[in-house]
Amino acid sequence: MTSNPSSFFLFILFFTPTISFGSYFEKFGTKADSLLYRYQNADSDREKLDLLSELVKVIHYSDSAQKYYPEAIRLANKLGDHELEAQNLNRLGVYYRNMNLQEEALKLYEEALVISQKNNNPVQIGHSLNNIGQIYFYKDLFEESLEYYKAAEANFLKVDNKEGLAYNYTGMSPVLGALGKNKEALEVINKAIAIREEQGNERQLLVSKFNRSVLLMSMGEYNNVEEDILNLYHYGINYDKIRAIHALEKLVELNLATGKISEAVQFAEEAKALHGQRPNSESIIEIYEMMYQLYFDRGNTAESKNYLALLEEEKEILSAERIKNYLAGLTIKKQKDEIAALSRENELMQSNQKFKMYITFALLM
Repeated sequence: MTSNPSSFFLFILFFTPTISFGSYFEKFGTKADSLLYRYQNADSDREKLDLLSELVKVIHYSDSAQKYYPEAIRLANKLGDHELEAQNLNRLGVYYRNMNLQEEALKLYEEALVISQKNNNPVQIGHSLNNIGQIYFYKDLFEESLEYYKAAEANFLKVDNKEGLAYNYTGMSPVLGALGKNKEALEVINKAIAIREEQGNERQLLVSKFNRSVLLMSMGEYNNVEEDILNLYHYGINYDKIRAIHALEKLVELNLATGKISEAVQFAEEAKALHGQRPNSESIIEIYEMMYQLYFDRGNTAESKNYLALLEEEKEILSAERIKNYLAGLTIKKQKDEIAALSRENELMQSNQKFKMYITFALLM
């Protein structure tokens, strides 16, 4: 299986296609319903902004979150709450990033960064820099990515923001790994794990430990990694099938590397079934490539042809998906431009009305 350096580190924290409510909503639905009801019945803009910002935080990984972000950003701007404005811009950027709309995400991160810098908010500056560093990582610009992560780290350290540092170290680790700095990468991911253990953040702790396992595997170290991969797999089965397929990809790779062929085949079959329920083209392509190579090397022509056909089909689906996302990005950009044009037109009309009022008043005088 061939891949570029960054493919080893395309960890689930960083690239997860948008998730519909499904099992996620089953876990957070009651809280989300309550927040949405209170928001819809709130009297003041201040109350609406606070409730809306909390709502999008709760449903952040769902398809439904996107429609609430623009209103939260508008209210924050209107009320001069620059922290929530930057926070929601960053979160909306993550939503676009998860749709693989990286350029749209980058614009939002940069907008959030400007706002945070103007208002001297180290935490939101740190999150924006983290997010920008992540985009550079996806572009295989590892040195530039590391610069952004280092700058983000400095901002989080300035105010001793542990949560921000945990995200920062989890993001910085794969960048260091891609640069061949494996020792530093392990040190950094272990820092993230220590913080998340201290804070009791179970979901993010599972992610950080999984990322460490992927890093170790890329270094050819296969001992003591299976448990952390399986833990994330079990979490994914209950709450997020996308994460489960990511974990299965690594379980297939691990078992092939350690000679456990039947287990690898079993995990591949399970991934194929899960993919039918909640498609994850990136991981399933990796799995199909591994299985094709396995059967090809073993001279099993029928199975190798079967997986080659599946592989080609999935690559076509992924290509179509990326074109669709690109077109969606153009649509989003067009909508934003139209909204901005209408806003400018409205401001101009209001200015003209004021001017006419002043002239009328002057004539009356």
